[in-house]
Amino acid sequence: MMISSTIPPIAKRRACVVCTAAKAKCTPQTANLCQRCARLGKACTYLNMPQTKRRHKNGQKRIEELEAKVHQLTSELARFTQMNNQTSSSVSKSVQSQNIAHSSEPDPPGDADLLVVAEYSSHGVEPSTTSALAHQASIVDQGLITREEAKYLVDEFCTNFVPKFPFAVLSRNETAAHLKDKAPFLLLCIVGVVMHTEHHARKTIMEEIMKHISVRVVTHSERSLMLLRGLLIHCAWYRYPALKNHPQLLLLVQLCVSMVYDLGLHKKCELKDDEKRALLGTYWLSVGIFSGLGRPAVMKHNSRIDSCIEQMSNSTEHASDRWLVSIVQLQSFLARIDESYEAIKGSRGGTMLVIATRNSLQRQLQSITASIEQVLASWPTPTGILC
Repeated sequence: MMISSTIPPIAKRRACVVCTAAKAKCTPQTANLCQRCARLGKACTYLNMPQTKRRHKNGQKRIEELEAKVHQLTSELARFTQMNNQTSSSVSKSVQSQNIAHSSEPDPPGDADLLVVAEYSSHGVEPSTTSALAHQASIVDQGLITREEAKYLVDEFCTNFVPKFPFAVLSRNETAAHLKDKAPFLLLCIVGVVMHTEHHARKTIMEEIMKHISVRVVTHSERSLMLLRGLLIHCAWYRYPALKNHPQLLLLVQLCVSMVYDLGLHKKCELKDDEKRALLGTYWLSVGIFSGLGRPAVMKHNSRIDSCIEQMSNSTEHASDRWLVSIVQLQSFLARIDESYEAIKGSRGGTMLVIATRNSLQRQLQSITASIEQVLASWPTPTGILC
């Protein structure tokens, strides 16, 4: 009995050994001979295909394995869903019971409330307005200076120092005794400015000033007009040993600028005269010091500055207010010169732009000069102290 063979023929490679080694094209001529080997007279041998290439996995078995995995995943997913539903049901019942028990509690803020809060950059706790060193005795009570010395130094400040820096004027009620009890930091700064450099308590006074600044202004973020006025006086007569680029002075002026914005002096609808002087003094001091040290100005001349200048020009409370206006106008003019110079450097306007800028600045200078001459003509005291 003959049995027919079902074994498929063994697959051969498409290129013979000789053509494969030469990386040449192998074109069959007969079943076991290519054209190139026939032409060259070489033996032509076709190798069998690797047996691993012809090993095919059982397709039906593979399908069964995949189906088993799918059934396993389906059953696990169903079990997980059932457990999740049970947990959600128990949590929902617990939340409902808590809501019934605490129905009087306010609802937490929603997304809309959070968005409203996020629109305001000043949200949060207000800066402190109470002194962290309120319990500390004043320099008079500590015995650093006597009451008579304090009175003399305050009077000297009002007479000879205010005309040079008319941004921190003392009212008639702000006597040495009043400052000792109500504004010890302002008294400290005034005493530190007027006191002779060889006074035995001067070093201690300066240390007390820096203590108030570091503890009250920096550590406890205290903000008040009295602190700002004291800082302005301290910066205007800065007497610490000179350091390269004056980093401490720049930092103190930055604190003044920051306090102006924290107190809202840049946006309040109505400002008191002391607040206007403090705002203008911070502008004058920051622009002058930063420009003199080659730093960009942190405060710009804007409509609020113009409004304060106009209002203070009509002030009759203190004679120094008229001089204050001229000082600020002159400082603003110097700042415009710097801005114009920077604008010319970055443009391609050429000579025509330089001439136009120069003519504009000359007209502004003539206007400011006429204004200052008018103020000096009506100045009640000798102007020598202003130099």
